[in-house]
Amino acid sequence: MDRRQFLKTAAMGAAGSVLVSCGLDASNTGSATQPSPSKAGLLRIAAAGSADDALDPKTATGVAAWTAIHAIFESLVITGPNGPIMQLAKRIEHNEEADIWTVVLRDNAKYSNGGTVVAQDVVDSLEYLSEGEIAKSILAPIDFEKSKAFDETTAVLRLRESRFDFVESVLAILSPVFQGGNPAGGIGSGPYVLDSGNGAEGWVLKANQHYPPAWRLSSGLEVRAIADAGKRLRALNEGDVDLALDLPAGASQGFSADAEAWSFGPSDTKNLCFVMNVNAAPFDKEEVRRAMKLVVDREKLAGVIFDGHGKAGNDLPGQGLEGFPRGLRIKRDVDTAKELFAAAGVKTLTLITAELSPGMNDAAFLLVDQLKEVGVELTVKEQDPGTYLADLDALQQEPFFAIALPNLRVKYALPLYGGRSGIFNLSGWGGDEDWSGELEKLTGDKGRRSDLDTLGETFAEHGGLVLWGVREPVHGRAKGSPNVIMALGAPIISAVS
Repeated sequence: MDRRQFLKTAAMGAAGSVLVSCGLDASNTGSATQPSPSKAGLLRIAAAGSADDALDPKTATGVAAWTAIHAIFESLVITGPNGPIMQLAKRIEHNEEADIWTVVLRDNAKYSNGGTVVAQDVVDSLEYLSEGEIAKSILAPIDFEKSKAFDETTAVLRLRESRFDFVESVLAILSPVFQGGNPAGGIGSGPYVLDSGNGAEGWVLKANQHYPPAWRLSSGLEVRAIADAGKRLRALNEGDVDLALDLPAGASQGFSADAEAWSFGPSDTKNLCFVMNVNAAPFDKEEVRRAMKLVVDREKLAGVIFDGHGKAGNDLPGQGLEGFPRGLRIKRDVDTAKELFAAAGVKTLTLITAELSPGMNDAAFLLVDQLKEVGVELTVKEQDPGTYLADLDALQQEPFFAIALPNLRVKYALPLYGGRSGIFNLSGWGGDEDWSGELEKLTGDKGRRSDLDTLGETFAEHGGLVLWGVREPVHGRAKGSPNVIMALGAPIISAVS
């Protein structure tokens, strides 16, 4: 998963892992939502995607492609509802400085051709992914010249610097493993094997006979890429698919008699945001960023856009999840916003947006009316959601743009969305020594909860995100279909172990 896919999928028998001493151990895991076993012969899924997507984790962007990728290739770790969840890894430990990480593989893990998953494949797969133009930023902490396979089941990853958050901020984002370190052959250890298909026609997958049958949810899988949310709903109601992901807010009133709404819970929620580029005028001025935060009527946006499936946001990820600061609330103040915009000479703005998640474009046009109240004219430029994230670096040069982000607990979100090392720090805020330095001290559960609250509140008050709403995705399924785990917006079609 590269940065584009991470953002696009946001539009992320299971056991949730816990931190044990200096490592993650699959034998000491808490329980996550358990996928239900299925006796169905074929499970059919419709998800957002494009005809150009291929099943290469280095380049894939759509949820549909990543649904198939997760089904073919297991990762070392994935992002679960309460933190990282082990897949191929049985145990992950670090040294005292957290610059050497040891990964021990699950016992008897087999590829779809019967070959054994070995530690060298782990190192080679991560190095292959690191060569991707965008994925390299995620895996940049790993020094591949000094990383190696210690033996058949143990990989030693040496980092360029200490990272106590290496599992949740790197491996849980991107760590699929392929035989020989190359996905071109389609040989993975996941529950399914590619039979036929492509991004335009969809993918048909059959059972991996070397995968534990009790962990597989069906004997076959079909994944269709359907960009339009309304068409995904229609496919479900007409019986063409069994699971339709990320539907319009009003879909729950439009299901056929054989379909029902389904939700994975708070960890599957999405943060809908307007991003202010702190390195571009006029948002390089803190008073302009403050004015934008004060002018947005979050309650109105959430009420209109979410239709009961979400709530107003407060400019900090993690709302509704454990660890969110109590009492944090951004209040609207039109008078102060008007004064600040006027003092800064801001009269016009342009917002770039795309329908990455249902309602994003409508929210942009509602913002037009809200900015009129303070004398600022907003021009909205809609773009194709299929190509919106194709050049993320170029998008980040825009002063003002819309985005959807996975809703992660504050302790996991801050290192990703802010600071000097934030892989998904889209606004550029938080690179100063004070805030970033304090954040790095707290990484890895080493700081007090009150300190983390303070950093989160500073992020909300001064940062470059107007996180106006927390959307509860509406998924639909045919009655009797199995539950699945949602990891960063994409389903995991297995009973994750």
